[in-house]
Amino acid sequence: MRILGLETSTHFGSVALIDDTRLIAEYRISLKMKHAERLLPLIDILLKESKVSLSDLNAIAVSIGPGSFTGLRVGLSTAKGLAIGRGLPLFPIPTLEAMVVPFCHANAVVVALITARKGEVYWAIFSPEGVRLYPDSVGLVENVLQIITQEKVLFVGDGAILHHDKIVTDFQGMALFPSIGMQFPFASSVAQMGRARLMNREAPSAEDGYDPCAVVPVYLHEVSHSQMSGKSA
Repeated sequence: MRILGLETSTHFGSVALIDDTRLIAEYRISLKMKHAERLLPLIDILLKESKVSLSDLNAIAVSIGPGSFTGLRVGLSTAKGLAIGRGLPLFPIPTLEAMVVPFCHANAVVVALITARKGEVYWAIFSPEGVRLYPDSVGLVENVLQIITQEKVLFVGDGAILHHDKIVTDFQGMALFPSIGMQFPFASSVAQMGRARLMNREAPSAEDGYDPCAVVPVYLHEVSHSQMSGKSA
């Protein structure tokens, strides 16, 4: 089983290839270059270096947001083209969920933060085991800090980098941050979540009426404080 993962929700883009048990290859890049210019070349290099062709893939997984509007559109349109062209299942993966995959069982609540417009952040909160505690939301980072009740919290994402000083100053508990190489969502995590869904048969086949064209990005709008305080299973 081989799964191709694509992640373009922030300026940090990545593509990854995994099989049943391991990461075969992953390319990550963080440069002032548009995803539209670099994504297909990265996929081509990844597959050539891995000696894998598109016909060898079993599925494609793509990060669907929240995040950069343009980046998400590029990633999803590319994933749709590859999936439709090869008749492959396409797994839409929530970006904030993928962000916390490397930190499951980290013995700390994880808050995923991605920069949004007007100084806001896209955010969600997860338990140390990776269970979602709050739904994907958007708002000011100070509002997020106000609703966190746990004393030990790991803040991840470019939103955590941007608001590092404010988090350290305003958060009343122990604020933790990942190492420099673990601050962004990764295509390998997206692919891993896609593989789990494929193994659980969560994606219907084309014969069942499955249409990759129906997959759309997750764009969030400002939510009220009452929505922010509600938990999601």
